[in-house]
Amino acid sequence: MQVVGMKEAASTSGGRNDAKGVNLTASKTTLYKAQDLWDHIFGDERGLLAICHARAGEDFQTTFFNYPGSADTAAEFAREKAGLGRDVWFCTHLLTASRRVKENAAAVYALWGDLDGARVPKDTLAPTAVVRSSPGKFHCYWRLVDAIPPESAEQLNKRLASVIGADQSGVDLTQLLRVPGTVNRKYPERPVVEVTTLELARTYTAGELEKILPEPENSVFDEAATIEEIHDGTRNKDLTSIAGSLRHRGLDESAIYAALCGINTTKCKPPLPGSEVRQIAHSVARYEPRKLYPINGSRSSRSRIDQDREDRDQGGGVKNPKRSLRAVSFAGEPKPPARQFVVEGIVPAGVPTIVYGPSGIAKSFNILHLALSVAFVGLDTWHGRRIMTCPVIYLDFEMDRIEQLRRAQEVARGVGWPDVPKNFWYVNALGHSAAEVFDFAIEQLEDLSEALVIVDSFGFALAGESERSADVLTFMREHIGVLQMAGGHPLIVDHVARLVRGERAGNQDAFGSIYKKNAARSNIHVTGHQEEGSNQIYTTFTHKSTNIGPIAAPFTVITKFTADEVAFELSGEVIRPPAPESTADLIVAAIEEYGSMTNKEIAGTIDRPYKTVQNVTKELKDGGVLRTTETKRGGAPVLELAGVG
Repeated sequence: MQVVGMKEAASTSGGRNDAKGVNLTASKTTLYKAQDLWDHIFGDERGLLAICHARAGEDFQTTFFNYPGSADTAAEFAREKAGLGRDVWFCTHLLTASRRVKENAAAVYALWGDLDGARVPKDTLAPTAVVRSSPGKFHCYWRLVDAIPPESAEQLNKRLASVIGADQSGVDLTQLLRVPGTVNRKYPERPVVEVTTLELARTYTAGELEKILPEPENSVFDEAATIEEIHDGTRNKDLTSIAGSLRHRGLDESAIYAALCGINTTKCKPPLPGSEVRQIAHSVARYEPRKLYPINGSRSSRSRIDQDREDRDQGGGVKNPKRSLRAVSFAGEPKPPARQFVVEGIVPAGVPTIVYGPSGIAKSFNILHLALSVAFVGLDTWHGRRIMTCPVIYLDFEMDRIEQLRRAQEVARGVGWPDVPKNFWYVNALGHSAAEVFDFAIEQLEDLSEALVIVDSFGFALAGESERSADVLTFMREHIGVLQMAGGHPLIVDHVARLVRGERAGNQDAFGSIYKKNAARSNIHVTGHQEEGSNQIYTTFTHKSTNIGPIAAPFTVITKFTADEVAFELSGEVIRPPAPESTADLIVAAIEEYGSMTNKEIAGTIDRPYKTVQNVTKELKDGGVLRTTETKRGGAPVLELAGVG
């Protein structure tokens, strides 16, 4: 395996014949290129694009390309391999690391299916992209409005394939489908793989597809039977998941409770208390059972969904007793007051803001400083930005009271305050469910009228799957949304997604579902670094997106740590984390420090894949930086710097 970066490969001339005489001119002149398809199905995602190739009877060879920067290089590479008599495929989703396994699957922007002779569906489930892999054989893709977790995409693929008659073996994650512009050597005619349809204006939402695609027939009881044991730490979560499946199938509270009691007794080690099982059944039974819609009806999916809404508005479903829906006309309405901000330009009042970043960059200390500044009566600005003065409720799902007390006092001393502001209210949420904590926060808001509510952090508060859009949206609607209605200004602290090899830290996104960012009204990315031997961290705030006003300019706070206080200073310039060293730099530095080594020894020293090291040392030898010595260790040649000796 190898990873190809940003450098473009030299293009080959069009119109030549491949190793078996197949003319590849068609691959250069088709209406749509491979890059057009990838742009359609990968959307705004970043990651590794896997290109696999092989001759008949041979094992796959895989090369990884940084996407989207090396999309053109990947397409040219695929055409070159096709010209050498090889079949070429690509992984239908991007990856987060250079190994094609499910665990490395990135978020999915498009579903896929191998029709294997079935007809291309029309109307309700018409694909947004169609690729003809051979005469009468098609691969189809369904572009989504937003990226969804890979596990959710795999389940929707299965349901979709069942409805349209596609190949059930072609729905899994890490699936390979043919690259447009290459040759299908499975057939004597050697047809060129072509994109025949690409509808840029058509998209689907995962919610719509979940409604119109029947669920698999397997029973939740069959699924539970495959579980050997449910251990302490996951019991509540697993039983809640099973209860949700039962509710989706239409079971009421008593039936759900009876089923959970049996599973709790036989599977949970140790069993949960009966009262907790009853609470799970009661909580889940509040949701509506999922409605299933026939695929072959005369109405489109959109009209079915509209009808569902109409039915609900006319009496079906659960209504909020404190509110009722009504339609109003904006004509003649006076101009609303100006938008209020907790922190000028970046933290709007009354709507959610998400601040996300990795650990170790003083993110939590800076958010705590912000919270204390808002609670401090008489303080007007935070690092030059006007701030609202109001009570603060700090919901801490991660650490304990003593640690946060220590931090708050260190911050207060660092900025010269005699004590922590009285209007700062700390809530230790450890050991409590999210429902308990947020219900308590609502009670506090009733007494305070309004408050900045810090949720630290999203993942610990969620108590669900951050990559599941359903879990994230439920959390935002049932907890964060209720805080808003009660007078809260929610500020949510979150973590970042895994760093893709070759990706800069500044391009990282919040971990999990895209709906996290979509459900917030302002998103702030925090990066930072600490120089070796220094007691200060450069913490940079970058306003990534907002739908309330313009994007604010980035700024850097110098966070200074001493024995018993933390101080903050606004930098006069934006300070970005230094770019990570390249593999070549690491190899040269390792040999300079430790002496001559084999490729295997280098890989172990710099923590890089052996294949990557092998490729880079070859380039360094070709460039005259390294040379091969006459010595061997373990049968492998030893390398040294070319200037040695």
